[in-house]
Amino acid sequence: MKLNFLFIFIVLFIIVIASCEPNMPSKGSSSVDTKETAKTANELYTTHCVTCHGADGAMGMSGAKNLQDSKLENSEIIKQITHGKGMMSGFEGKMTAEEIEKVATYIVTLRK
Repeated sequence: MKLNFLFIFIVLFIIVIASCEPNMPSKGSSSVDTKETAKTANELYTTHCVTCHGADGAMGMSGAKNLQDSKLENSEIIKQITHGKGMMSGFEGKMTAEEIEKVATYIVTLRK
């Protein structure tokens, strides 16, 4: 009887511990999240940046830099998007910090 009780206790203990594990994304969800992030970044870039930089980053309207030739680090890109530079006004207050970071990461993908 004691052995049965111990067995049941151990099984219940394992079930309780397993149910307390933090929610971890499934193996397949990271690619979905990555695709969703890329889509969002592309949409943000299209909304806020295409007019001057062009869809491929090379348009250069109103003195906009060719993003394909940019050598800036991601942190510098984030700073310029946030605060602006030259003719470019900053996007602080127009986009969240997370959105600005997504756009900065997207801009790096435009490089040749």
